[in-house]
Amino acid sequence: MKENDNSITIQVIDSGTGISDKNQLKLFDTNETYTVPGTNNEKGTGLGLLPEKEIVQLHRGKLGFYSIENEGSTFWFSLPKEKK
Repeated sequence: MKENDNSITIQVIDSGTGISDKNQLKLFDTNETYTVPGTNNEKGTGLGLLPEKEIVQLHRGKLGFYSIENEGSTFWFSLPKEKK
């Protein structure tokens, strides 16, 4: 967790299969779904990050990720702090 005067950011870091550049473009696309096996051959939903992004944006936040195929990914979201 990172915090500054205006927002709080949460990161989830994994050392799994990572996401190819081609598939990264699909994560926020409403017209694309895809799934690839995880490190233990588990199945994903193919929904990408679109539902999460919409929820975070409803709260005036931001969501993003960094990923390198075969190395892992970092997913993050930040939400503004309540102004008192």
